[in-house]
Amino acid sequence: MTSLWILLGTAFALLVELPIWLNWSRYCFNNWDLGIYAQALARLSWADPNPWLSVREVKIFNDHFDPILFLIAPLAKWLDPALVALAADSLFVLAGAFAVAWAVGPRNRLLQWALVAVFLLSRGTLGALTFPSHPTTWAVLPLVVLMGFAARESFRGVLAALLTLFLFKEEYVYVGVSLGLFYFFHRRPGPDYRKWGVTLIAVSAAWAAGVFLIRPKLLGTTVGYTGSLLQPWLENPLGTLRERVLDFGIIKAWVEFLVPLAPFLYVAKKFQSRLNWAALAAMVPLFLIRLVAGKWSQHYGIALTACLVGLFFSATPSEKALDVDTTRTQVFWRRASLAALLIALLIQFPFFGKYSLKTSLRGGLRHCPADPARGKELRDAQQSLSRFPESVIYAMGNLVPRLLQHGEVRHLGTNTSDLPSEFIVIVEKAPTGDPWPLGFEGLSRLRQGWEKQFATEVLFSGRFVEVKRFYFRM
Repeated sequence: MTSLWILLGTAFALLVELPIWLNWSRYCFNNWDLGIYAQALARLSWADPNPWLSVREVKIFNDHFDPILFLIAPLAKWLDPALVALAADSLFVLAGAFAVAWAVGPRNRLLQWALVAVFLLSRGTLGALTFPSHPTTWAVLPLVVLMGFAARESFRGVLAALLTLFLFKEEYVYVGVSLGLFYFFHRRPGPDYRKWGVTLIAVSAAWAAGVFLIRPKLLGTTVGYTGSLLQPWLENPLGTLRERVLDFGIIKAWVEFLVPLAPFLYVAKKFQSRLNWAALAAMVPLFLIRLVAGKWSQHYGIALTACLVGLFFSATPSEKALDVDTTRTQVFWRRASLAALLIALLIQFPFFGKYSLKTSLRGGLRHCPADPARGKELRDAQQSLSRFPESVIYAMGNLVPRLLQHGEVRHLGTNTSDLPSEFIVIVEKAPTGDPWPLGFEGLSRLRQGWEKQFATEVLFSGRFVEVKRFYFRM
């Protein structure tokens, strides 16, 4: 088994981690969300526990409530905050993989290895790691631990993991409510499940009151996601439901989520294995939130992956199946493990071709190619900004995470209603760079409009990059 673990670790390092760090060095990652959380880590402190984020134009805890940032922020005082945020994604996911191995236990080493492999190579995990960085990705660790304690029927463990999970994002209070209802109506002999359920619901309700009722009173107006998410459902419920359910992208996503687990489901049914239904209960609210939002990619899918894998943390034969030959059972689980791994690899093969191999061996991604001349221009352009340390900088999205050492960096194209009297714009020239949300034409029209209002000074201009200073004529 040691050789299989080494093989999995090597494959994950070469096919997933190496391309991510290469893309970081090539200015590939957008401000949303790497720049946002990197700036949050850089500015967060006990002296300023709710800092203003210029790259998002909101105070951090008026957006999402994720106090786990306080644990990681000290590192960003010594290291590049964007590197800290990027490393946090990888470390939490790898810790989540170790938690999967712990939750499965040593009873079937191949099943343990295969579930870790399916977890690491799943659509949810790969989508989260290649769209850095977000506490929703980091939350995979306490979520997997929660599933593990639920499989072991350790209520103290479940409660501790749930309270930890609350620190990562406000949506997890719904996981607590759903688990509470699951235990409250649980009918299997065993511990006092009803007491478990009441406790989880009470704790979740108390946290929800703090996040949704008390937080706005203490911090001021918070970003209202609920209204924007529900608006299409209120205006056209049937049409929105049809769009969400029948959209090819969503169908494809769920095929990628579920098909690798089909062999495990088959063997579990064949041998009447006891599945960890608490994982399914935890997944219900997360699924509904993503259904309402229509978001299954990026960092939204990894929580679903954790819950689906967690379904098999207690996959042992039931009492009715104890007379089945143990050796035969083990053989079927091993076959299921190999089949699941093969399916996962086949499903993710396009990803490895379009992302991993293209990044590492084929010159890089289209918007951030591995061109040494481009890299040198970007570094020289950054150096040109050092002459204006007090200036507001409007930067193309993929440049923002690399410019956070400047005091006031804003994401070009997201909000330009309060222009200062003097500011600097740094962009890449098409086709390189990430012009989201306006696109290259939109950014060009925006800058042309500014050129009519302000005097300009070209600070740097090359084949790939342009830096221009805008200021009012005296």
